[in-house]
Amino acid sequence: MIGAPTGGGCRTRSPTRVTRFRVAPEVVAIPIALHLAMVALFVFTGYPGDRRGLIADGLRTWRNLAGIFRDYTFFAPRVATDTKVAFLVEREGGGSRVVTLDSPTREGAFRINCVVNACLRDERARDLFAQSWAAGVLGADPEAIRVSVLAMAFEIPTMAAYREGERPRWLPLYAGAFERRDRSAAAPRDGGPDEGGAAESARGPVP
Repeated sequence: MIGAPTGGGCRTRSPTRVTRFRVAPEVVAIPIALHLAMVALFVFTGYPGDRRGLIADGLRTWRNLAGIFRDYTFFAPRVATDTKVAFLVEREGGGSRVVTLDSPTREGAFRINCVVNACLRDERARDLFAQSWAAGVLGADPEAIRVSVLAMAFEIPTMAAYREGERPRWLPLYAGAFERRDRSAAAPRDGGPDEGGAAESARGPVP
């Protein structure tokens, strides 16, 4: 006959209690509402602008850290223009071809477009970037002797001009021609060979 277990038998453990941390809805809603209010303030008023002071500097820091800028608009002339660049490569035998900055992926094309826009935004630096691009194109084609750089801008008219019949269009933004340096006459800067550099022969913005 089996008897009941005595005091030396197995003991059962009580279940472990899990403490859940709960946040009051007001603690989450208030910062979100404050942030959205600041977004509306920065976007629709442009505050703080050029103002100085403890409050203005603090709000400007908040705006920059949060990425809230007023450069995303819907109507011209505040809408940024799109740009594209093409290279006309002339070879020693007389042939020519057109080279464009393309990418097989959408993400790559977006990054290239951002780089081109940033380079062409400053008029003082356009010549330097164009010469750098031309040097890369000349270096990739040993038979190329001359590269013409042409940049186009997609100009969007204002709403008033649009009502009068004007439509968005591509306009010349920059044009420059660059030739390969004469390796026999050019002295290398660092003592090494001068590999396919580009020297400008004509350049400048298109009127």
